[in-house]
Amino acid sequence: SKVKQEKNFSDPNFLNSFFKQKASILGCLDADSPHARWYKKFSLDSLNKQLKTAKTKWEFNWPDFQKVKDISVKKISRTGHVLELLVITKDPSKQFLVLKDDIRAALGVKSTFFILEKAKNGDFQIYGAGFGHGVGLSQYGAIKLAKLKKNYREILSFYFPRYQLKSLSTD
Repeated sequence: SKVKQEKNFSDPNFLNSFFKQKASILGCLDADSPHARWYKKFSLDSLNKQLKTAKTKWEFNWPDFQKVKDISVKKISRTGHVLELLVITKDPSKQFLVLKDDIRAALGVKSTFFILEKAKNGDFQIYGAGFGHGVGLSQYGAIKLAKLKKNYREILSFYFPRYQLKSLSTD
């Protein structure tokens, strides 16, 4: 059986190649998923509209900003998920952080598992993977393992190798 290779998600070069290559090239179990890799692009104006809409829709407690000037990733987890996104506004006193899962709602993206780049024309490009909270179990990957005749114990131990499956029954 194949040994699960540890990935270095703190390495920017690894992340760049990971997000920009097709999942099938990397041998990802969930390569058939429509969410395996995704891309979103914002102009500065569309980003400003997106964030203003998100502030109202999700009732975020952000400052009442007029114009977004820039965004940048400030902190990522050891698994490569964005934990903090800094929003820089024209008024420096109104810049703010968007945290964890609020980032998904703020940017309208599928996951916090992404990299953010600024194009030469000023557009923001987001290259991402997955759809969810980053717990680690891909439904598409689990289906593929089941088709390979893996049972539920093998599938769960693949995704959660440090955990044991135990009965909660007191009978």
